[in-house]
Amino acid sequence: MSQSVTITSVTANTPVDIYYCDSFSASCVFVSTVSVFPYEFDVPSPYDEMDFVIKIIDTQGCNVGDTVFITPTPTSSVTPTVTQTPTGTPTTTPTQTTTPTTTPTQTGTPTMTPTNTATPTQTPVVAIHYVGQNTFTTSDNVCNDTMTILPYYTYLSEANTIPVIGATVYQTFANGVLYNPLIGGGKFYKMSFGSYNYWVQIGVDGQILSFGICVNSVTPTPTITSTVTPTNTQTPTNTQTPTNTETPTQTPTNTQTLTNTPTPSVTIGLTPTATSSNTPTPTNTQTPTPTLTNTQTPTNTQTPTNTQTPTLTVTPTSGGTPFNPTTVTVCGRIITNTNSSLTVLNDGTPIPYAANITDWNNHLTNGTPCYTYWEFNPTESYRGCLYNQTALNDLPPTGWRGLTSADVDYFYACGPYKPKENQYAANTGNWDLTYWTDRSNAGETGLNFQGYGLPIWSTFSGGTIQWTYDGRDELQGFSPAGVSPSYSSVIGSGLGYISWGDFNQDTEKYPMYARFIKL
Repeated sequence: MSQSVTITSVTANTPVDIYYCDSFSASCVFVSTVSVFPYEFDVPSPYDEMDFVIKIIDTQGCNVGDTVFITPTPTSSVTPTVTQTPTGTPTTTPTQTTTPTTTPTQTGTPTMTPTNTATPTQTPVVAIHYVGQNTFTTSDNVCNDTMTILPYYTYLSEANTIPVIGATVYQTFANGVLYNPLIGGGKFYKMSFGSYNYWVQIGVDGQILSFGICVNSVTPTPTITSTVTPTNTQTPTNTQTPTNTETPTQTPTNTQTLTNTPTPSVTIGLTPTATSSNTPTPTNTQTPTPTLTNTQTPTNTQTPTNTQTPTLTVTPTSGGTPFNPTTVTVCGRIITNTNSSLTVLNDGTPIPYAANITDWNNHLTNGTPCYTYWEFNPTESYRGCLYNQTALNDLPPTGWRGLTSADVDYFYACGPYKPKENQYAANTGNWDLTYWTDRSNAGETGLNFQGYGLPIWSTFSGGTIQWTYDGRDELQGFSPAGVSPSYSSVIGSGLGYISWGDFNQDTEKYPMYARFIKL
């Protein structure tokens, strides 16, 4: 069954190309080039069985996407219907004729025949592997990670009870087919294979690059047992015409429930430090000068010199915390060229740290500010902090302001290479160069966007975060909050070159990076 999608209007340079993609935009299908709206089309299976993304690209290369969240449809139960077989009642009809004829009627004896209906047993074609909470850049600490019930999959023909180098790990299983290879980027995961846990290195195309067993890691794995259920159906028939009645068989549906497991993390706080140096340097210099004359009267001359050099150092602050950003001037505007690492608001209030998805969702529910790091991992702090919108609204220090949609339009208009905006990205940096193929004028402005990823908050299982597009995109929040349809901005390499535009989704619940512009 397909999912109908209607695009009522777009604000873009028409005509636009329309695509539908999986939830990670890893597999996109072209729909049509459209100039007139509203426009309606269908998203077929298997894309409509999970969250999917509608992507629109206009004639200037502006690339926007919108995630369509699919609510799981509950499986209806089959209620058996008892079918009553009508029994014919013989009626004697006297017929007066000149020549009465007696016609004998043969009545068949009904036979009760039990029917054994076997429930077909489905032969499994995939293996399920549960994964840990985090990803790692080396295999050293992978085995200490906490396991979840989040499943990944492999085909049985490639890998089953032990990892196999070259086997592909997938994220989605639907109708007996695996979709969405895990884009591992060479990172390490903790995964269950058979009764043991392993550290597994996964490449950019989802293939297993290397692995090793975690010692003493027996993992209880849920086992799905297929049961043959015979159904005995008795069909008594008291009529000349035997009737076979089909009895529907109830098939149990196994429903898998995902559980969000809080990940304990170390809370890192920043201690405000005030820097003030007032250094008096007194110098007392006595210069005795003996003067010899041809008399017996010596003359002693004393010359005192008092020199005082005061030094006063003034450091701009954000609520008492030193704020010493590095900046560049782009098109006449002074802008920070690294993502913010501030952990206090501009009035000095500390911003709470969200160590896991439970903390993050609690702050969203309470409407309180918070920040975290990529994948809730403090070792990723070099990327900068990721803030919720409540924190971004009051984050810019005195004398600075946050990015806005108008800034994105301004930098695009003043760029000499549009629609290409390679000059705003770092030259290489964290970017995956397999997607950034046209790198002309890369890094010219020193603005230094790195491609540090696009975290997507989803309603799935009460609220989860998908850590996507590391090395391909970077999500920059607006401060104050943006308004529909420009809630935030994303800079990315999806067209083969760097483009920077509004991210037309309500990102109030998304973790976002921050840059500042000097007032």
